[in-house]
Amino acid sequence: MKWKFSLNEVVSIIDPEGVIGRCCVSISGVAPLNEAKPGDLSFCRSKEYLDDLKNTSASMVLVPGNIKLFPAEGQMFVFCRNPSYSFGLVCAKIEEILCQNPVSGVAETALIHSSVKLGSFLTIGPKVVIEEGVKIADNVVIGAGTFIGCDTEIGENTVLAPNVTVMARSRIGRNVKINSGAVIGSDGFGYEMIGGEHKKVSHIGNVVIEDDVEIGANTTIDRARIASTIIGRGTKIDNLVQIAHNVRLGDGCIVIAQTGIAGSSRLGNYVMLGGQVGIAGHLDIGDGAKICAQSGVTKDVEPESVIIGSPAKKYHDFIRQMAAMKKLPGYIKKVEILGRSLKDG
Repeated sequence: MKWKFSLNEVVSIIDPEGVIGRCCVSISGVAPLNEAKPGDLSFCRSKEYLDDLKNTSASMVLVPGNIKLFPAEGQMFVFCRNPSYSFGLVCAKIEEILCQNPVSGVAETALIHSSVKLGSFLTIGPKVVIEEGVKIADNVVIGAGTFIGCDTEIGENTVLAPNVTVMARSRIGRNVKINSGAVIGSDGFGYEMIGGEHKKVSHIGNVVIEDDVEIGANTTIDRARIASTIIGRGTKIDNLVQIAHNVRLGDGCIVIAQTGIAGSSRLGNYVMLGGQVGIAGHLDIGDGAKICAQSGVTKDVEPESVIIGSPAKKYHDFIRQMAAMKKLPGYIKKVEILGRSLKDG
């Protein structure tokens, strides 16, 4: 599907701090600086991309206020506090055109229990299954092939992409987005060794997802053994993340792909986890902590800490140890020379 924005439409979307240059074409494409052509919108994040900015063919470029470069002929620079974010606002408008939600209504092939309470202005796709006792608020979109287990509640303006699985008794807030393949409320992984065998421990809790949360494709969030696994308001979770039973994530957390959080760990508000982070069970991660990619966390983490490595340690301690490791071969060689001199002496 094609789209086109006038220059005034783009400017109205981003509310810029200023504009210089003149452009006479509409915007009909978006591209990185080094790939853009006339008619494209692009953005320059910082001075690091100044060479690309000088050579770009984009008709309109969103730039930070500290850029002291004039646009080429037929080109317009739009000054923004955060060019990347402003560019994202324009892309969101494009997404509305390219990725329109299905037509409002309930597909004929959807299987909905008679006890389900449905709000207004819903979109329920083909082959959706909704079990007994579910409550769905207004303006919810449920993609094709999605399953919603009994006694689940879903808040206003939430979007479930095709082929999402929401198990029984889950609580999903308002303005939540859950991408395809995600499983909410899967059985927790718990066993006790009895008579030399692993015996399954039942998990009869649920999952609570608060407002404004986003959950990536193929992410799994296990229900609690008892009580609730909780995802705090405004938290954003990437694809392929595993969150185990009884975990609690605070507000505004960022969790990057392939991260795993073991059972009963608690993360404070605005914690950031890099890709492939592993967090052991029953730990407390303080507010504002940042855990670098591929770190293995085995101990509690203090608020506002930056940690790295496996086992994870404070960032500055890790850097000092790495610096010392680089010198280790030289030290070994000196010890060998000293040993030979003592032997010969």
